[in-house]
Amino acid sequence: MVPNFRQTILVVGAGAHVPYEMPTSKQLTKSIKDLGRYGGAVDSFNNRPMSHYPHGNVMKDKAIICRLLRDLQIVPDPRGASSNSYPIKINTVLDKFITAFSESRMYSIDAFLAKYSERTLDGVVDEDIKLFPAVGKLLISFFIKKHEEIPPVGYLEFDWIDHIINHFLKSPENMKEFFNQGPRIYTFNYDNLLENLLIKHLITFHNFSISDAEKQVEKLNITHIYGKIGGPLNGASSKDKAAHESSLEDIRVIGEERSKDQLDAISKSFGNALENTTWVYFLGFGFDPLNSGLLFRNVRKDYLPSDLKFNSTNVGLSQFDINEIRKHVPVNIHFHLNKEEGQEVDSLLLIREKAPIFQPPKLIRKPLSHRPSGGGWMGS
Repeated sequence: MVPNFRQTILVVGAGAHVPYEMPTSKQLTKSIKDLGRYGGAVDSFNNRPMSHYPHGNVMKDKAIICRLLRDLQIVPDPRGASSNSYPIKINTVLDKFITAFSESRMYSIDAFLAKYSERTLDGVVDEDIKLFPAVGKLLISFFIKKHEEIPPVGYLEFDWIDHIINHFLKSPENMKEFFNQGPRIYTFNYDNLLENLLIKHLITFHNFSISDAEKQVEKLNITHIYGKIGGPLNGASSKDKAAHESSLEDIRVIGEERSKDQLDAISKSFGNALENTTWVYFLGFGFDPLNSGLLFRNVRKDYLPSDLKFNSTNVGLSQFDINEIRKHVPVNIHFHLNKEEGQEVDSLLLIREKAPIFQPPKLIRKPLSHRPSGGGWMGS
């Protein structure tokens, strides 16, 4: 029986990529704050041996980031009399960013950058603060790119993406259906993990050329809500300017004027997609009010199919968290939280056992009898 790819939506959060050794928002926050705590002062662009220091790797990262801030011309050259005035200026801007981020107590870099967007900087006198959006985007790009370089993708542990590959893509017929009439995927992750794993599978198992595999994966309806870091199979090193140039353009920030229309279009797309689907899976998604508000901003509850089902992982979510989520999310989501067993349901367990993914479509779809003239739910 043909799997039901088309009637499925995946909403992918950072938690879904943790088994593949990608950083969570919390880990990304720690990496940025460690630059201020252990990175020391950068007063030269020359390479210096740092391995003997207790936090040598953090110091090395900070030195690389300072060189990238120069190479990408994010921080302008002050043209001072001293030969090291430029690296000192960059170090000052970077430290100022890290201090502001740390003292803001914001739970994520995304939430912090939403405050320091281009639209809210019109009245700011401090020129260094006006650089915060670009500095923040580079930090996101650098640390995610660095994590992508750590393990070769073929040596990662088996998890939910591998389940989809092994159970649904080995057959040429199913593979063709998956890429031509596949699920809609909305991801809050900046990395290209899913695309990379699918491309590698097509090359090594189905004997696709690199270009044909990339074209096949491009057919998938994948939306990186806040943008992405480069493209699949981007071989540029995290140390190189080329690895981050496109990221500075692609990464979107809520509140940033140039991102407003793009994010509004994504929100409407998600709302429309819900009206024509059967299954929605939230994988490793934390339901942060900022992200939930964006997703559900244009959802019209009265237009949703009566047989539409929402399922979510529950890793890292307490009963208190779930109760809070239900206050600001306008649909009923099944978190598969068993109070007696206290079982954590991760992405693999959810799509393999709790709510098996890509189930064949039902013979009869129950349409709603009432279709109101308009209106939508506005997220908080």
